[in-house]
Amino acid sequence: MKIETLSKNFSYKERVYQILKKAIIRNELKAGTMLNERQLAKEFGVSRTPVREALKSLEQDGWIESEAFCGTWVKKIHPKEIEDICQMRLALEPLAVELAMKRMSVFEEKNLIQMVCHPVAVGKQIDVVQFTEMDMQFHLYLCQLSGNDLLVKTLRGYIDFMSRYLIQTIRRVQPYAVPLEEHRAILMAMQHGNIEQAKSAVVLHLQHAIKTAVANIEDATMIGEGQICDEKK
Repeated sequence: MKIETLSKNFSYKERVYQILKKAIIRNELKAGTMLNERQLAKEFGVSRTPVREALKSLEQDGWIESEAFCGTWVKKIHPKEIEDICQMRLALEPLAVELAMKRMSVFEEKNLIQMVCHPVAVGKQIDVVQFTEMDMQFHLYLCQLSGNDLLVKTLRGYIDFMSRYLIQTIRRVQPYAVPLEEHRAILMAMQHGNIEQAKSAVVLHLQHAIKTAVANIEDATMIGEGQICDEKK
C-alpha cells in the first residue's frame, strides 16, 4: 500500500482513516489482510494513538474487524450486505434525483454535462478503478444536488461500499458504453424536466449495475489473501 504524505489540513487520525479506507475500496488492502497498529504508525510516521483511533472508526463503519488475541483485519464482503445496500440505493437515489431536479442550477447542470462528456468517460478502455470512481462521483454529485445533508451522508456510505464491491467483482478492463449511456439518459431526463423518467432511468441504471456485479462475483476475491483466526468469519 502506497502511503501518501499526511496533510496538515486534516487531523492525523482522519488522514490515516481516509488513506486506509481508500486502499480498502481500491482493493489495495485485500479482504483478510492483517493490520498491525505499530507497523502502520511507522509507515505513516505518526504515533500509535491516531492509528488506533482511525482503526476504531474503520471498524465502527464496517470496513475492518478485530478480535482479542487475534488482531485486526480487513473485513471481507458478504453478499447479504451488498443486497441490503442495493435495496437502499434503489429506494433513496430516485428521491435524490427528484430533489435535485427541483433545485439544480445552470452551473450544476453544466457540471453534470462535463462529467458524462469527460475524456475518461467517453474512452472505450479504462481500468476498473477509474470507471468505478467516475461512476460513483456522478452518483454522489446527484445526491449532493438534492440539498439534503442526511441523504447525502447516508448515500455516501452506501456508494463507498458499492465502489469496493464493484472494483473486486468486475473481472477485467472492458468497454463501459452501456452504463455511460445510462448516465446520459438520466441527465437528459433531468434536462427535460421529466421527474418520473429521470427516476426510472436511475432505477434501470442501478439494476443493471447490480446484475453485472453479481454475475462477476469471485469467491476468492471476496475472502482475500490474509489469514483470519476463525476461517468462518
